[in-house]
Amino acid sequence: MSDVLIKWDQLLTLQDQLNNIVEELDNAVDRSNDLEEAIGNPYGRGELREKAGEFESQWSLKRKDLSRDVGKIADHVNAVVEEFQKFDTEAATQFENSQSE
Repeated sequence: MSDVLIKWDQLLTLQDQLNNIVEELDNAVDRSNDLEEAIGNPYGRGELREKAGEFESQWSLKRKDLSRDVGKIADHVNAVVEEFQKFDTEAATQFENSQSE
C-alpha cells in the first residue's frame, strides 16, 4: 500500500468546501422559494414561476440525496482533521515534556 500525502492547508480547504456545499444544498429550498416569489407573475402570467416550482420539486429529492452523501464525506474529513489536531496537540505536549526533563 502506498503512502498518501495530503497537505494540511489542502485538507482544511477541503473541509471548508465540503461543509459549505452541504450548507448550500440544505438552504437551497429557502432560496428557491425566494426565487419563485421574486419571479411573481410578470405581465399577469405565472408560467415561469410554475416552471421554477416544478424544477424545485424535481431537484429536491436529488438534492437531499446529494446533501446526505456529501455530508458523509464531510463527516469523514472532519474526523480526520479532528484526529490530526488531537495528535498534533498530544505530540507537542509530549515533546515539551521531554524537553523539560
